Amino acid sequence: MLTPDGESTPRREAIELPPASLAEALIRCSLDMIISVDLQRRIFEFNPAAERQFGYARHEVLGRPVDMLYAEPAEGAALSAQTLRCGFCGELWNRRKDGTRFCCYVSASPLHDASGAVVGLMGISRDITEQRRSREALQQAHADLEKLNGELDELNRALEGKVRQRTAELRAAYDDTLDALVLALDAREHATAGHSRRVAVYCVELALRCGLSDGALENIYRGALLHDIGKIGVPDAVLLKPGRLDDAERRVIEQHVVIGARLLERVGYLQSATTIPRFHHERYDGGGYVAGLAGEAIPPEARAFAIIDVYDALRSQRPYKPALGHDDARKVIRGGAGREFDPRMCAAFADVSEQRWAALAGVAGRTDRFDEVLAACRAS
Repeated sequence: MLTPDGESTPRREAIELPPASLAEALIRCSLDMIISVDLQRRIFEFNPAAERQFGYARHEVLGRPVDMLYAEPAEGAALSAQTLRCGFCGELWNRRKDGTRFCCYVSASPLHDASGAVVGLMGISRDITEQRRSREALQQAHADLEKLNGELDELNRALEGKVRQRTAELRAAYDDTLDALVLALDAREHATAGHSRRVAVYCVELALRCGLSDGALENIYRGALLHDIGKIGVPDAVLLKPGRLDDAERRVIEQHVVIGARLLERVGYLQSATTIPRFHHERYDGGGYVAGLAGEAIPPEARAFAIIDVYDALRSQRPYKPALGHDDARKVIRGGAGREFDPRMCAAFADVSEQRWAALAGVAGRTDRFDEVLAACRAS
């Protein structure tokens, strides 16, 4: 062989070791533990890596049963039998000379002599104690987290149940308060008993038939119940005057729609229910009060309520007039289509039978709970 300057160098011969010597060198230098046993499971190979890990000197273990190295000696016979049949790969807990335990990943297989006969077993293993503990810690953390999530779910369900219960209690209290207020208003004006509750139920029915959104129905119901709440600010001399009102008195009573809306706006529970109290005296032709709105500019719930309010008034007996029958009242409503009332809503109203309105009046007499009212209106 020539060097870069052209001089020749002596040829180096490759080092060749006998197979046995090469195997011994590999066993000695291996960083993994290598342990061999004979068919009686007595140790005859114990490399330096095994000495360091187990704490035994080689001469202390040669010829002794391999079970002395297992954390659970009783497992040794079964492990050896499995290795003889098909080899073994897996985790195994071992015990050091000082009694401490450590986990190894072991790969073991039968040993054969030159003729192919099985003469023992060899195992190569590596300490994985830290990896095992890390994995177990992660598994425990996962289990703890699952347990905590389960406890949180239970707490959330319990809390949701309490919130639902408290919400139902508050809703019932609000409904009772509203009903008491409505009864007081009806009594003050000497209205026919149940007028406000009837028109509230009727208005939900007509709103459904006119395709108003489901999300608006509860506010429609509350607004209809409290449509005349503003009359609380009207003096008795005007509100209860038996004769015709003069212009000044008419202006006073017309302010009840403004008063009512302002009152409800101050109650968080009722802020979304002000539309009917504010606009239920508007007319489709623009001749109503107090905003003078016309046609589609009038909110749909107020247009629907205007029909219902007049219908119930016509069907009710008052000191100054007899009650009209259903057919006569319906004719009056039809006659107001396009002037007082929305024509399309009048058509939807006309499709409702007298028996249906009577059934809904019965609902109004039985309950003031919106969920029950809605269920009745949805029923065919």
